[in-house]
Amino acid sequence: MNIQYKPTLEVGFCRSFERRIGKSLSTLQKNLLSNDLKKHLFTNELIKTIEMPIILEIGVGMGEHFVYQAAKNPNMFFIGVEVYLNGIANVLKLAIQHNITNFLLWPDDLDLIINHLPNHILNGIYILFPDPWPKNKQRKKRIFNIQRLAIMQNKLKNGGFLAFASDISDYFSSSLELIKNNNNFSLENEEDFSKPHSNYLMTKYHTKAINEGREANFWQATYKH
Repeated sequence: MNIQYKPTLEVGFCRSFERRIGKSLSTLQKNLLSNDLKKHLFTNELIKTIEMPIILEIGVGMGEHFVYQAAKNPNMFFIGVEVYLNGIANVLKLAIQHNITNFLLWPDDLDLIINHLPNHILNGIYILFPDPWPKNKQRKKRIFNIQRLAIMQNKLKNGGFLAFASDISDYFSSSLELIKNNNNFSLENEEDFSKPHSNYLMTKYHTKAINEGREANFWQATYKH
């Protein structure tokens, strides 16, 4: 099955999210989405041709961490998933500024592509500060749950990593419980969850969380099969 995406600036609906545009898009952002996104648009056929180690970042936000990792690791390839078009446009802007090309983007719901990734293709997955959906009735929308964890582990290579961060205590606790109860993963940093993964770049969201009095916690686990 060939996954195709036609960029649109209209607000749409997808299964994990309810809106796709935050602030109004600037003329520059619209131009980047219209002209540059197609050069870096994920397809399941294209990903099969990548010979470098592949890292998936789910929810790239405004792209600071994603672009930093791609720039710092030119011999690796990065896939960024982000439902908000503002964030996708900012990734494209930063990529031009830093002259990076080792990435693809999927500007829609993760669930539309993850099942179509070949098994055991990923060397790592980042899930950094996902939308917490704090109300009880919303929690089924959280991107990290037992069903997606089962899918993610099938996409990871042996020895691949899964890194998670959140400033919402109950989300972090529930994610930690899920990974601890999965015998296919080994936690790497149980002694200090305040310590981020190596080469972590603090994002604007993380800074905002600190300023608002919320503590970020991190875990990273290695997949063994």
